[in-house]
Amino acid sequence: MPPSVAHLKIIPKTTGAEVAAKQDKQSVGSVLLAKGWITQSDLLKAWSIQRFEQAYIGEIFIGMGKITIDQLYWALSAQSNLDLIDLSKRPPSANWVDFSTPQISLKHGYIIWRNTRHSLTIALTSPQNIGMLQKTFQTTHKTIRFVLIKPKCLQDFIMSDQSKPLQEAALTYCPETMSCRSWA
Repeated sequence: MPPSVAHLKIIPKTTGAEVAAKQDKQSVGSVLLAKGWITQSDLLKAWSIQRFEQAYIGEIFIGMGKITIDQLYWALSAQSNLDLIDLSKRPPSANWVDFSTPQISLKHGYIIWRNTRHSLTIALTSPQNIGMLQKTFQTTHKTIRFVLIKPKCLQDFIMSDQSKPLQEAALTYCPETMSCRSWA
């Protein structure tokens, strides 16, 4: 007699730790609710808005005036289990520009924060970019780790670290005859 379907066991492709991590992951709304920064009513309103808007729930709460950017990034850090860092207090390795241009870092919201012989730590503004960055840097053959930074923190660091090279590049990209500086 053939075994019945009820006896078949489905084995997930992910490891037990990965499955547990996915089950334990709370939504940003749940993290904010647990912290007491929003109410259940706020969450329901935000979900209603989200049905019509192409926005993340955290952005909606900021727009509603319910949370600050600091609270959102605290919740993202807790949700994604990533350390939240401040580049003004803990700046990236000096060689970050060997891996990315300032323009690419700003466009995609990341910067190489630490680079050692065996690992690469990437500071990113959105945990949703982890997959893309893993693919981008897999050819380094290093262990890739991630930390979280606020977008303004990334912008401020690049502006202060790269202002002179960016100014020089801006002057070289436009012929003087075409420059607004010569329109007088």
